[in-house]
Amino acid sequence: ACSLNDAEEDEKIKAVSKLFDKYFTLLNLNGCYDSNSFTESIINLNVEIRNKSTEEISNAFNKKLIEDISSKKATKIESPFIWIYFKDAGYTNLPKRFLRYLFARVEHFIAKNCNMPCENYDNLVLNTGPKYGYHVEHNLGHNKENLELFYNDEELFEKERNKLGGLVLLKGKDNQSSGSEKYVDKLKTYAGTNIWNQTLLPDFYHKKKDFESFKNKFQLNFKPIPILRRDMIEERSKLLFDIIKLIWD
Repeated sequence: ACSLNDAEEDEKIKAVSKLFDKYFTLLNLNGCYDSNSFTESIINLNVEIRNKSTEEISNAFNKKLIEDISSKKATKIESPFIWIYFKDAGYTNLPKRFLRYLFARVEHFIAKNCNMPCENYDNLVLNTGPKYGYHVEHNLGHNKENLELFYNDEELFEKERNKLGGLVLLKGKDNQSSGSEKYVDKLKTYAGTNIWNQTLLPDFYHKKKDFESFKNKFQLNFKPIPILRRDMIEERSKLLFDIIKLIWD
């Protein structure tokens, strides 16, 4: 993207990094990522952005993203943010490290806007050690009480609990101890962990003015969830969808 002595060099480096990240992330969340076609598209983009302005680079990436999703879905789309493609994304169809990265980005976005502390990306995304490493955790463990919430329909239960709205990140030891606990017991484990996890808890919302301002500013549907039914998992997925639009739009 940069030419010799390019006055926009720093701006272009930041822009290409962000656009590459957006392109890769939204292909995954729309269920359209394929390593072979991704490599081919990046080669084509490399030609498209050569010696172009920052605005032209942005247009090239966004155009290619729309084209690739449209091709994979065999329909013409106008935006990469489409709920029907996103709503079934989760544990069974996204790589585990990608899930960790996604929740890490969400965590940092919330923390930055609420002036709250946040775990570093190395631990949230890369570290797998028992002390600092994080793992993807199901809010609904596989037990009798949770199955009953889904009419003892095993297939429905597995489909719903694996969606993004039913997942969090937990440190290794917390994850191991939480396991197949009842949801009400898992909530106790989430106290003092990542912000996204704590937003399930009623006590989290007490006297947090910065968080309340953040929630209102972006009109985000954060609320405590004492019982995690199917409709609540969908609400959490929609909340994530809204946050993802704010991060990557």
